[in-house]
Amino acid sequence: MEQSQPSAHLEIENFEDYHSTQDQTFSHQVLVMRVMNKVIESGCKELIEGHYEETEYKGITKIVYQQDTRQTFIECVKTCMMYMECDYDSIAKKNLKKIKAIEKSIKERLLDEQSEYYLKGDYNFRRANPIDQDYFNPKFPYYNIFIDKQVIIYRKIFTQLTLLTKRLNFYESEDYEA
Repeated sequence: MEQSQPSAHLEIENFEDYHSTQDQTFSHQVLVMRVMNKVIESGCKELIEGHYEETEYKGITKIVYQQDTRQTFIECVKTCMMYMECDYDSIAKKNLKKIKAIEKSIKERLLDEQSEYYLKGDYNFRRANPIDQDYFNPKFPYYNIFIDKQVIIYRKIFTQLTLLTKRLNFYESEDYEA
């Protein structure tokens, strides 16, 4: 005899009059703090290339992808940049522009090296490993070299964002009485 399983569903009623039980206000500083915490959390882990791992459970082998933590860190910094863009002062704009120019020149140099490497290969190698002048082929080492360089660059960017928060006086101080 089959047992029927209860159906789980969610009903939303009268959402037009929904309101929070707490009086919550928008705070840019809280958002900046939260996104900066995410950057710190992602940057405090070992930053490694993504890879596949085989795990065995009850005789069944599963292949599981382990996230590229370097990319996670870079994306967290990019998100932080996005949240803080409205706060950029002239110093931050100038410094971030210099750092991004360094990133661009590194990318261009590595793409040129990738092209040279590609052109040294024979016909079968080139056919099996196509490239595009603007993108890295992940089968070649230049992709990982670039990601490793980006981690250093995005650490410098995050340093600039942290200095910006200090200039904007986002750091809250607490007074203590004895």
